[in-house]
Amino acid sequence: AVRAFEVNAVDYLLKPFDDARVHAAVDRVMAQVERDRGAATDRAQAALLTMAAGRERTYLRRLAVTRGERSEIIRVESVDRVEAEGKYVRIWSAGRSHLLRRPISLMAEILDPAVFVRVSRSAIVNIERITEIIQPTLRDCYVALEGGERVKVTRGYRGVIDRLMFDLE
Repeated sequence: AVRAFEVNAVDYLLKPFDDARVHAAVDRVMAQVERDRGAATDRAQAALLTMAAGRERTYLRRLAVTRGERSEIIRVESVDRVEAEGKYVRIWSAGRSHLLRRPISLMAEILDPAVFVRVSRSAIVNIERITEIIQPTLRDCYVALEGGERVKVTRGYRGVIDRLMFDLE
């Protein structure tokens, strides 16, 4: 047992063992895998924040979206919008959605503000995908995207839309 823990074993089994003991060992291993995955995510987030805090601003160009054992690479310029879902974000690109374990605040930091604009606490849109600004009342404002989707612009972000309307490039 001592040698097992010297090589960072999560658990060990001694013969004879029963089903309950095997299940308990597997549960410990699965919990450790989940903790390791979370730590890897935290390290990746820290690296992205460090990148975003650097003197020369560099912004995200590609995203890797993992599904099972495969990772799909999404080019950031193909992203239509990003929406918050708790501690996750849903990335909408080419008519499909992908869920990432990243907070929307991090996405707002690492996406190029010349291309992406935050329109509410829970939504970021690609400026190039905006086809209309819709203001049905003095209080309400929406942006319509190329695919026909409407994203609400909240009061605190209305200034962003005003700047978009007078974008002279």
